[in-house]
Amino acid sequence: MGRESKAGGGQVLLVDDEGVALQVLGHGLEREGFNVTCVDDPATALRKIRARPGRYRVMVTDLNMPKMSGIQLARSVRASSPRTRIILHSSDPKQHPPYVDLVVAKSDCISELVDGLSKLLVD
Repeated sequence: MGRESKAGGGQVLLVDDEGVALQVLGHGLEREGFNVTCVDDPATALRKIRARPGRYRVMVTDLNMPKMSGIQLARSVRASSPRTRIILHSSDPKQHPPYVDLVVAKSDCISELVDGLSKLLVD
């Protein structure tokens, strides 16, 4: 999946336990020019980041997932790969833990997520 990001390169790791949502969002971000790796399990996402801490410049994660929440995943990623930027993609955008760089509501259109990704990849 993916091609060079329009925001200067770097991989985006997209994590969501809902397969259809993961596929739709992943393809939408790729159409916008982002290089996306899709993962449907937070434990797998954490293993990928720990194996190569600098590979993913941004991780976009769902909030509510079984076994490990997006908040737990974000906390672990921040500890393992402090330079990886984190976006919480949530149906409850009121939650904004300090180790998350940006919260984007699932109800927002993909352009909000694209804008957030572009900003974080440029920083």
